[in-house]
Amino acid sequence: MECVCNHSGQSVNPVYPIAIYNMVKPNCLLISKSSDPIKISVADINPNRKIIAGGSLYVMELDETKANPYYIKAYLESSSGLAAIQNLSTGSVIRILTLENLQNLTIPMIPIEEQNQFGLEYQAAMDEVQLMRRKTEKAIESMKNMFDTWTGGSSEKFG
Repeated sequence: MECVCNHSGQSVNPVYPIAIYNMVKPNCLLISKSSDPIKISVADINPNRKIIAGGSLYVMELDETKANPYYIKAYLESSSGLAAIQNLSTGSVIRILTLENLQNLTIPMIPIEEQNQFGLEYQAAMDEVQLMRRKTEKAIESMKNMFDTWTGGSSEKFG
């Protein structure tokens, strides 16, 4: 990824993938090669596990002294980030993000300390979403069983 300017207009060190390959390590960015919209995730995995990503994903290991993966994910999923990805993607029916275009993507950077604080808040929001999803799934399952629970499993109660 190209060198970008920080919030005060000063040039900062480039943020670039150390390696892009298929071995998934903790905190790697996983980016779909083709999808509309492009899907992005941070690998939250046990460091002792060996996981190999499929060929439809880019696996990007960031230098975490320069870029927080959750900050990068949030930018790429933002309206600005999605527009930048859309402009770099090729194809008329199925949009494809090439490795060259991904490496040329410019990301607005803030100091790493601020990125890390942002990353913590982003992860807290992700945890809240996961909790809400689990509660929703539990409520839906409860609703599926509600009639049988209420009637004792029999419609005889209704005559």
